[in-house]
Amino acid sequence: MAHRGLKQFGDGMDRIAILSSDEIQDCIMRFESNGETPFDPREAVEKCIANIMSSLLVGERIGENSEDFSSVHFMFSLHSEESLSVCEVLQQHYEQGDLTKDEVYGVMQDILLAGIVTTSTTLKAFLLILVNKPDVQKKVQAEIDDVIGDGRLPTFADRHKMPYSEAAVLEILCYSTTTTLSIPHKTLCDTSVGGYKVPRGTMVWMNLWALHHDEKYFDVPHEFKVERFLDNDGKLLSAHERKSFLPFGIGKRECLGEAMAKVRMFLFVTSLLQKLDILPEDKNNPPDPDPTKFVHGITNLPGPFNIVVKERK
Repeated sequence: MAHRGLKQFGDGMDRIAILSSDEIQDCIMRFESNGETPFDPREAVEKCIANIMSSLLVGERIGENSEDFSSVHFMFSLHSEESLSVCEVLQQHYEQGDLTKDEVYGVMQDILLAGIVTTSTTLKAFLLILVNKPDVQKKVQAEIDDVIGDGRLPTFADRHKMPYSEAAVLEILCYSTTTTLSIPHKTLCDTSVGGYKVPRGTMVWMNLWALHHDEKYFDVPHEFKVERFLDNDGKLLSAHERKSFLPFGIGKRECLGEAMAKVRMFLFVTSLLQKLDILPEDKNNPPDPDPTKFVHGITNLPGPFNIVVKERK
């Protein structure tokens, strides 16, 4: 039902792209407001993604002066809109008796928190990469200049002509592996995996970190290497060629927000680098991008770090 609520935005995810683009431009302005003074970008990124999610779910963004982003009371209030929010789709099913109130609240909280924490954490890790690998930044910017220019904003459709930028997004998902153990699943029947018996009702975790750092499939897996997702002609590898790469899971229980996450990440990266250069506070001592040194929890979270932004010329 939640998936149906997301699908009503259309196969092209046009509305999600519009919501994302508006909030990303606000985030860029927050970055620019620092001038060339070093600042920690994490809060601005979190606000950006939180506002995209709240607009998607209930049709209104979080207030600029909101002090408690962990509070989710705003998502329980329904509002009259031109198009249904995900919340309203679930509310309709509640009124029809298909869902309990607790199930509606639970699904909404899962979508909200998962949608904010995973994407914002991945983007923070990408900022760390940008200040450590100016060559990656320049290659993405060259592709932006060639395909988009500076006369309009990036769109999600641009990705088809921007294989390096798409590959860079895939590589940060692989390199940082935001959800190292995915989320717990449960077996629905007695089964076996690799010769091991797994009884019905067993909690099962997918070790995404091991998948994404397997030397059998990835050359130098602990290095950030965009080219691993490109073929010899510089074209993006197809999904079936990306061995051992499952950042969103697989099958019926794959991540509900995969398409939405890809829209937001692609637009954030291309919109940001279209306008700004991202630099370290100290070029001789950039913050460490090694994800094994992040704070490990539900997500693999980068610690505090500062960046400097400069308008591109």
